[in-house]
Amino acid sequence: MIDKGDAFRKMYDASGNDSALKRSINIYKIADEFLDSVKVGLSDLKSKLFWRSDARHLYENAISACYLKKDFENAFYFFEKSRAVLLNDQLNEQKWMGEADIMKETQLEKKTLKLERNLATTETTSARYPDLENELFSSRESLKDLQETIQTNNPLYYQNFVEKKFISIRDVQEIILKDRQALFEWFNGDSAVYILGVTAGKCSLKSINKKNFDSLSSSLSLYISDPNLLNENLQKYLSAAHDLYQLIFQDIDVPGGRIIISPDGKYLPVEALVTSLRPVTYFLEGHAVSYTYSARYLLNTFNASSSAYHETFMGIAPLKFAGLPDLKGSDQSLNKVESYFNNATSYIGNNASRNNFLNEFYKYRIIQLYTHATDSGSAGEPMIYFSDSALNLSDLLPEKKPATALIVLSACQTASGKVYSGEGVFSFNRSFAALGIPSSVSNLWRADDRSSYRITELFYQYLAGGMPIDVALQEAKKEFIKTSTLREYQLPYYWAAPILVGKTDKISIQKKQSWVGIAGIALLVSIVAGGWIVRRKKILRDQSHL
Repeated sequence: MIDKGDAFRKMYDASGNDSALKRSINIYKIADEFLDSVKVGLSDLKSKLFWRSDARHLYENAISACYLKKDFENAFYFFEKSRAVLLNDQLNEQKWMGEADIMKETQLEKKTLKLERNLATTETTSARYPDLENELFSSRESLKDLQETIQTNNPLYYQNFVEKKFISIRDVQEIILKDRQALFEWFNGDSAVYILGVTAGKCSLKSINKKNFDSLSSSLSLYISDPNLLNENLQKYLSAAHDLYQLIFQDIDVPGGRIIISPDGKYLPVEALVTSLRPVTYFLEGHAVSYTYSARYLLNTFNASSSAYHETFMGIAPLKFAGLPDLKGSDQSLNKVESYFNNATSYIGNNASRNNFLNEFYKYRIIQLYTHATDSGSAGEPMIYFSDSALNLSDLLPEKKPATALIVLSACQTASGKVYSGEGVFSFNRSFAALGIPSSVSNLWRADDRSSYRITELFYQYLAGGMPIDVALQEAKKEFIKTSTLREYQLPYYWAAPILVGKTDKISIQKKQSWVGIAGIALLVSIVAGGWIVRRKKILRDQSHL
């Protein structure tokens, strides 16, 4: 079917026949619908990822055909189908799965994962090896049977997975951009990079040179993630950041304000792009930037169980780690952040354990982690370190629906991970999103501790003041740059690492009342009450003389 679509596309190239181009787009859509029906029968993640990667050619050629035809609506359809489909499926599952089903599935997934790891570290000649193989096969079959039972018992399953009504550009303009200014998505294909822009009033689609995009993106990432290299080659960085800004946004009227970016693959620190060289002006200064896995991700409803829990804030700061540098000052920073919240709970030092985090985090609206992390640990996957042990990405399995609205991962490379074609980066922020946590702040590279603490403290100050999450992060970074006594801290290495991924709405926070404020209110009440008593006595005295 894809070959047939390609044939009609080549017919258009040869003849310029517009109907051939239209026919190719229709065939690509039918091929995509076929892949949706295939997906329903798959339970193994590796199989799903194979099909997502295999469909990459389909989406590139379909977007190319839409670009030639200036068909924005179908282009947007294929952009959306080219990214984070499996994440959207996981969120759909959560809508119809109950807590009991989630618990059963998680227990079997944990058992299967443990057997897979044991098998991987056992010699094939060992007498234990065949037994482990049989146990693993049995566990996988049990998991598959459970998933099929859950699907059979829920008539909405197929409807959720093969949904005929799909998000439209109008949905973006009327819902997502209701209080935001623009959405930009890009697709990095084998032969070109396509940029789709949607604002309240119009839509644009452009093709840019892939070689230039990849080269400038690599240069930007190389310089910005290394403070010494950035300091020594600042002019080269500024030039590359300005060239990349022009390449992406040239001929596009980018409105100021709140901008959403849906990248393809690894995240690009758009805030650190240079819009002007004289004077040097960063994209951050005029735009509050957030990132999303896809536009339809932003239309999901979250926190279905939030009414069951009332805790506001949870902080984690292990301070010391085996074989890793101490995070001095993280407890003091956490104390400052805590001051903005009622019902705040913090686990510091030895209490900041892996189990305490896993057993408690789902109860809290906001979670702050001051810790270490890596995008490729001993198991070849991202890891977050706690006081007693590390948490692998694959260990983060749902046991309860979280009440969490925001998790802030103040640790190195928490927005990094392995890139899967068609699905994006499998990072911790994505895994928390799959659990039903709509927003996360995570780091793109190895962050500087002091700047990380300061930006985080400023972020919570603005967040507690009622700002949307993306604007709070923007204002925190701008104030950090403006008030830093060291000129070095104005370099984007120090402020551009934390990015917001997901929803950007305000979070209703019950702010902590200071004793000064409480005393002031009590004094005011006593003055008013005293005045009323005096006035009442005077009225009664006057009445007695009548």
